Amino acid sequence: MSSKTDAQAAVPKLETVTLLQAHTHAGVDYAKGDTIEVTATEKEWLIRHETVAGQAGTQPAAAKAKE
Repeated sequence: MSSKTDAQAAVPKLETVTLLQAHTHAGVDYAKGDTIEVTATEKEWLIRHETVAGQAGTQPAAAKAKE
């Protein structure tokens, strides 16, 4: 049995990411270089849309272009 309560288990882990371009997150406008906290799912979406750096389970566009 887990020591976490149901409420703790329901709270997603947040990661801090740095924006590569201006972005609106949770109704707030952020500038390039700002940091925001996002869930893993949000981070993958931001990576796919080249809003933050990283890989979203696939090769970056530059690597795909070389294939």
